[in-house]
Amino acid sequence: ETVNLLETDEDAAETGRARKRWFSVDEYQDTNPLQERLLELWLGDRDDLCVVGDEDQTIYTFTGATSEYLTGFTARYPSAREITLSRNYRSSPEILALANRLLASEGRRKRLVATMPAGPIPAIRRFADGEAELAALVASIRELTSGGTDRGTAPGTAAGAAPISASEVAILVRINAQIPPIEAALTKARIPFRVRGQRFFERPEVREALRLLKRLPDSATGPMLAHLLEERLRLDMGYI
Repeated sequence: ETVNLLETDEDAAETGRARKRWFSVDEYQDTNPLQERLLELWLGDRDDLCVVGDEDQTIYTFTGATSEYLTGFTARYPSAREITLSRNYRSSPEILALANRLLASEGRRKRLVATMPAGPIPAIRRFADGEAELAALVASIRELTSGGTDRGTAPGTAAGAAPISASEVAILVRINAQIPPIEAALTKARIPFRVRGQRFFERPEVREALRLLKRLPDSATGPMLAHLLEERLRLDMGYI
């Protein structure tokens, strides 16, 4: 609707352009055609624009996003100054070495430079299905927290290494839909965890708990209420 308004109502378009002198767009590699068109309408005939992005981090292609707007930026804006940021302040040299090998295998000249201290060598594992992956995930965490010989994804680490706290283990996912199966597996294995990045009352298990809570007897209060809810949740989620 906004794009349609700006395309059909010049007064509205001019009002919007008058309010902003220049634009800065982060994560530009995840821009889709509709967003790009809106940016063009906001700009008008100006070129006061700065974009930041990495063509190798495009993750929203399912919404129509493409890195072509980023890689073709200087072609559309010939006067733009391009600044390459190759120093990485997040990952260990071992992780960046793997990334650089992958880029080189595709004939890319891009090369990331490490600034962090050395860390474990990353390992890539394949599993037959999701259940096998979850089982391996649980096993790796148990190895790490018990000081086992595997040390999770750190091949070559000496046997009998000191155990680490579960709070030092992180599981990264791309989308929230990947979280519930992992939570279920960790709960069943009695491994403590905390989820970040998702609102508490939007989580499926919280909504389910609220639904079950309404179905419990009105007479249940205090410890009895907590006990009945826990029992109902465990039965419904298949943990006992």
